[in-house]
Amino acid sequence: MFGRFGLEGMSVPKDCEPEVCRVMDEQRLSPTCAGLNVPNLQECKAIQISTVPPGGNPCPWKHHSGEDDVLVCLDGHRCSISEEGWACCASNHRGRGQCPANLPMMCTTLCSGITEYCCKKEGECTPRVCPVLMENYYELVVPITTTTTTVPPGASLEGADDKEQVRVPEGWWVWLLLFLPCFWGGIGILYCKYRIDKIAPESDAHVPTTMDYENDKFGRYNVVRMPARDSDPVMPRCGIVMPELPAVRPLGLELVELRVIRVYPWGAKHGWKVGDIIVDIAGTQVRDFAELWDRIQVERNRPPVRFTVERWSVIPTLEEEEAADKGLRSIAAAQAIADADKHDASKFGSKSRGSSKIGPDPATMSAEALRDIGTIRADDALRAEPGVPGAMHGWDNYEEDESSWDNSE
Repeated sequence: MFGRFGLEGMSVPKDCEPEVCRVMDEQRLSPTCAGLNVPNLQECKAIQISTVPPGGNPCPWKHHSGEDDVLVCLDGHRCSISEEGWACCASNHRGRGQCPANLPMMCTTLCSGITEYCCKKEGECTPRVCPVLMENYYELVVPITTTTTTVPPGASLEGADDKEQVRVPEGWWVWLLLFLPCFWGGIGILYCKYRIDKIAPESDAHVPTTMDYENDKFGRYNVVRMPARDSDPVMPRCGIVMPELPAVRPLGLELVELRVIRVYPWGAKHGWKVGDIIVDIAGTQVRDFAELWDRIQVERNRPPVRFTVERWSVIPTLEEEEAADKGLRSIAAAQAIADADKHDASKFGSKSRGSSKIGPDPATMSAEALRDIGTIRADDALRAEPGVPGAMHGWDNYEEDESSWDNSE
């Protein structure tokens, strides 16, 4: 113990042994001594530190005696258990030092006295350990030797590794069982995909335009498909030039955002059609009605103004259909008024030829004529009655002739 502190050749006197054991017993549970296996008071007295010579072995119980049924005492005496019993070391030989070879493990439990620790087989009890403070210093030091070799690498030696040995790792058959189903399953999927593509190819370029009777023997046939077309074709664009933009109804159109749903004469005169979608004005793109109206106000003072529209055969919206129906009704009503005017003019002409009055015949002005001169709109023609006389002359004569005409009928 003292040799580890540089005091080689010193031993603990007999009188100091109780004090040394007391100090060890007090400090054995302190944090600084944790892990050093410091003995308690009883274990320290059993070691008998004062009797251990300098350089001696304070813990002989780490090894067995080397003989069956033979104990080695702390003073070195050897005794037979069969002849002298288990207490052969307790009386005059300071206690047990080593257990017999057939019971090599000295346990931490006492069988009798203060030095008679039990001997059992390995694994049957907790082995008795040696305190770190009392271990011989040379037993704790691990010798380390660094050596170098002058032999060149094996790869450079001629004939050293001529044959490379390939070793298959253990458990390779498990990976083989997992690999084979995946491998053959992948091949099966590829084969099925090949058969499907062969029967019904994905690309239209490989589909023949005529039926092949050779492929119909076992129930298979080729499908004739339409040629590929663009699903979203670009709508053609055209330009419309407006010579001027009046303050009221500048385009002669009715719009829903940027789509034309109704065309008036001013718009039809310059080429507008129902279904046109306004794209830009004078090269400036518009995205909604607000931008369209703002751009019209800007370009109003810079005629002529060019409009770019998209025109395609699109399905008309509900508002466009209603506007088209209203236009058809207006045309039908105007045609009916024109026919009635012709009928009335023929009757008035026959009466005027038999009359002695001198002057122009009373005439009527149809809604078509009034619409052309701008006095009424096509909507007003729906409310007009056929045969209404003009407001210029002949109203009195019209009443007289109408009464006589009704009586004659």
